[in-house]
Amino acid sequence: MTSREESPRRVVRTASMVLAVEDVPTIARTIRGWAQEHGGFVASSEVRDTDGGRQAGKLTLRVPEASLDAAMDQLRSLADRVVREESRGEDVTHQMVDLEARLRNLRAAEEEMRTIMREARKKTGSTAEVLRVHQEVNRLRDQIERLQAQSDTLSDRAAMATLVLELLPRDTSGGPVVAGWSFSAQWVSAWRVLTWGLQRLGTAMAYGVTLGLPAIMLIVPPVWAFRRWRSRVFATPQTPMQ
Repeated sequence: MTSREESPRRVVRTASMVLAVEDVPTIARTIRGWAQEHGGFVASSEVRDTDGGRQAGKLTLRVPEASLDAAMDQLRSLADRVVREESRGEDVTHQMVDLEARLRNLRAAEEEMRTIMREARKKTGSTAEVLRVHQEVNRLRDQIERLQAQSDTLSDRAAMATLVLELLPRDTSGGPVVAGWSFSAQWVSAWRVLTWGLQRLGTAMAYGVTLGLPAIMLIVPPVWAFRRWRSRVFATPQTPMQ
């Protein structure tokens, strides 16, 4: 049996939910308290006003991976309606095993180089040799710290699931109010786009007149003079042959 088969499966789980609720600030406070009570925490939190005078919120929770399903069940019970829900998992078992194996090899190489450095100091006393080995030890230590940081990050992501939660206010008809949307805001946005287009068109026309007029003044007089000369030459009467 290989080490990969013996290692427990590690999965990074992420989920997202969009919930329509009656009172966004109250539900947000309830969720913050629930996360702390169950060994999790709120990574980020935002409650903002919508154009309709209501409030909407967005929270990013980190909860123990084993508690993610229970957390989502409880959040469903807090909502008037679940607008959208997604959940996915990424198996990182092989990545964890590979990182651990590389770290073991690098630590063994580092210890071997430290032993060589100690012997070089005792036996040869060569500054150049000791310096060369010391540089190799530093290089190995840098690789170990980088891989250890990757391993710690991956382990944390696998241990603590990420749950992104969006809270929308429920309107009187029972549906959620889309945060940040209103007819007036869309009208203003459309007017800005139209104004921007007209400004660009005016700029293009100004450039055309500014750059085109000198070109016309340089080209038209010679062409006009040439045509007059040509008309005179061809208009000269021919002397009849005797």
